[in-house]
Amino acid sequence: MANSSNVKFEVDFSEVTRELDRLAKGPDARAYAAFESVFVEAFAVIEEDVHIETGSLFSTGKIESSMEGPFEWEGTIRYGGPAPGMINDPVYYGVFELARGGEHFFFRAAHELIPHDMVLTTIEFFANGEKHDAGKWV
Repeated sequence: MANSSNVKFEVDFSEVTRELDRLAKGPDARAYAAFESVFVEAFAVIEEDVHIETGSLFSTGKIESSMEGPFEWEGTIRYGGPAPGMINDPVYYGVFELARGGEHFFFRAAHELIPHDMVLTTIEFFANGEKHDAGKWV
């Protein structure tokens, strides 16, 4: 009489299913708060970089953001336009300041900080809160 033996394999996909459900729902409030934080911090750096002679250009700085459904966040930083009560009203010379470059390029933070930090924030969402910095897991 031969002895029979069995090998049994079980695979539990419950954690995978939970993670796919989380990703399918899109970024949560924590992720959107992180996007907002990156954006507000960059705006603060931009405000520091705007040259202030008359205060006109500085007074027109505006930050706006919005969420459209579970998968879209958008942020806009604007300078120029109406500057009620200021010496230069409206302000149209901001574009010339940017074109001068160097220390006059007050949107430096928008070009250097926001993309990098937004990518890291997005990676944190995909990694379920795991911190990520400059290509290395922290």
